[in-house]
Amino acid sequence: KMWNEIPEGYEKWSYADLEDTFIHYHLIMLEYLTTVIMADATKAAGKLINKYVVVDDLSGATARGMMDLCYMIGLFKRTTIIDQLLYPELLGGLFFINSPQIFYKPWGLLSYIIDPETRKKIFLLGGEKSYKPILEKGFPKETLPRVWGGTNDKLEITDFENPKAVVFEKMHEYTVRNERAKDYSNLRTTPLEPVKISARKEEVIRKSIPAESVIEYEISVEGHDIEYSVSFEHRTDDGGKTESVSLEHPTKLESASIRHHGNFALSSQYPNGGDVVIKLSNKHAMMRSKTVYHRVIHYSSSD
Repeated sequence: KMWNEIPEGYEKWSYADLEDTFIHYHLIMLEYLTTVIMADATKAAGKLINKYVVVDDLSGATARGMMDLCYMIGLFKRTTIIDQLLYPELLGGLFFINSPQIFYKPWGLLSYIIDPETRKKIFLLGGEKSYKPILEKGFPKETLPRVWGGTNDKLEITDFENPKAVVFEKMHEYTVRNERAKDYSNLRTTPLEPVKISARKEEVIRKSIPAESVIEYEISVEGHDIEYSVSFEHRTDDGGKTESVSLEHPTKLESASIRHHGNFALSSQYPNGGDVVIKLSNKHAMMRSKTVYHRVIHYSSSD
């Protein structure tokens, strides 16, 4: 909706596709923040700017919206883990203002997955009497929009019902430039491929990989007790024989809705390329079939 258009085939997307899109967008947003916005702010201020503050106005939040938020908790959990591992100490503060009572329950479910030190930077504030003194103390008035008691009329304020696409268009332009520079613009745009595995059965996914490549593979499950292993079979110079290198030993995924990522760089030790082999087993199930989503991509190691 941010771009006033719906992706083709959206109605047929699985939860794994929605999860993949959400996380991909989140990573784009953080990369844009750290490589573009913070760099411009540092140059303009003449000093290092390496933190950001979020003010989220929950005016108009409905019970239905809070129910949808609960549904998205799994996604927020994944992005929170990503932020804490890959983008630590970027958050200066997060302020929820005009927070309705119905927000406190989903927030209680979300807060337990957030690092305790990060939780100290997050504030739930009520109406104007609650948030205005806090914002006035923490921000110069010229940096705040008038709707929050400031004097700035130039800020781009957007909302769900009437989104303004200016910021998102800038992010899109930045992403396209980056994709073209890396020459892998189409690699991650295809949805994950589903494979249905009957009880007590096994499926094998195989993809050929050229030499001097970096391999990335993803596995997403919607049912527990799926076992998987990943290996790389490379061709030798000795009569065309193949040898197998274990990338991941057989591992049992105990929980549903798990996304697993892995990667492997082909060194000069494998001059003839080879095949990535992913074995998916549903041998622990007595009757139930399960669906696993997967994707294998590769790009030149020189990128």
